[in-house]
Amino acid sequence: MAETTEGAIAEALIAHFSTMALPAGVRTAYPGIAFTPDPGTPHVELFVIPNTPIQRMIAFGREPERLGIFQASVFWPEGQGIVKATDLAAQIGQHFARGTKIREAGVVIWIMSDPDIAAPLQEKAWMQVPVSIRWHVYP
Repeated sequence: MAETTEGAIAEALIAHFSTMALPAGVRTAYPGIAFTPDPGTPHVELFVIPNTPIQRMIAFGREPERLGIFQASVFWPEGQGIVKATDLAAQIGQHFARGTKIREAGVVIWIMSDPDIAAPLQEKAWMQVPVSIRWHVYP
């Protein structure tokens, strides 16, 4: 259980992702937890990227607005094309669609815009499709 708002945000985003049914055999690499990808086995790597909090009024002691990006990068073995990786990226985007409200760990997270699904990136041994989910927490 998180002790800070920042920790609660990370906990809530990861918990919401974990409610998604991934295709059989697809593993998840959680932030800060050791993970070694299996060659030839697809996986999703998660990142919580906070941005600078916004303090709209000079009200000392009041919580600021918090915002950032939750990145879910799909890694698919090279040589299998882009369709399966792109399909999974789109499913993740739908799970975090614009208007999604995540109530978890004592925070309410709003997804205010549709996630950005980047063009597939060819890497050594992997095809990566990043999904960037912009989130916002009001005080």
